[in-house]
Amino acid sequence: MAKLKTKAQFIEYIGENCFIVNSDGTAIGSTSGGFAPLFYKCTDDLEGTPLKDWDEAYDLYIQHSTRRNLGKDLLWYGVILKVNNFQTEKGYYTIRLIRYEGAIYFHKMKNGRQVEIKKLN
Repeated sequence: MAKLKTKAQFIEYIGENCFIVNSDGTAIGSTSGGFAPLFYKCTDDLEGTPLKDWDEAYDLYIQHSTRRNLGKDLLWYGVILKVNNFQTEKGYYTIRLIRYEGAIYFHKMKNGRQVEIKKLN
């Protein structure tokens, strides 16, 4: 799917499809009836976190749709400092600390899909 370039396109897409999966595996959808936006930390998240308004939802879409390249760059070009893998009833997790372009990043994957990136310094 091509990146949605305007907030109107974004809202229309969610209205027709109920949610959009961001490049980094998170998702943005709406409450039943489309009254309020929700942010999902991963596509398996059933409840979502309520957002203030559609402006905040669109800002999160832009933020999380550009992180995919960062995630790939971290894995391809970064120096992996520490890796930890573990299994829970919710899935298989991989946690990494990665040095990339002078910063340290926390990189989390669940069942092989990126779910979180945090710059630590």
